[in-house]
Amino acid sequence: MQLLFELLQSFGELPEELVIYLVSLLTSIIIGFAGEAVGMGFITRAINNGKGRGGGFAWGFWLGLIGIIVVACRPAKKANTTDRSGDNPPPRPDALEMMAVDSQVWFCPGCGRPHYSTESVCQCGVYKK
Repeated sequence: MQLLFELLQSFGELPEELVIYLVSLLTSIIIGFAGEAVGMGFITRAINNGKGRGGGFAWGFWLGLIGIIVVACRPAKKANTTDRSGDNPPPRPDALEMMAVDSQVWFCPGCGRPHYSTESVCQCGVYKK
């Protein structure tokens, strides 16, 4: 504030009350813009977290309303199907038919689809383990 005060007084003889008013006004404007940037950052972070994505604070902090629009228009992140654990689902009728042809049928840990032993990747993108 002292620097602003000295800068305004360098313009010439201004009444001290006016200089104090202008310094207070400029300080309020700067604090207001900083608060708005932080608020927009938290909004975009909340939108991003709701879509399954991390972060997103910088979008709102640096771009404001445009950042909110960008984050809101981004698609939700797909769930990672490779992290599923547990037993394979019970065989479906098509799996039983496949087992009649190929005894080494494997089941996708992500979606449970049956696959012949010669197939190495499922339609959902999970590789055979």
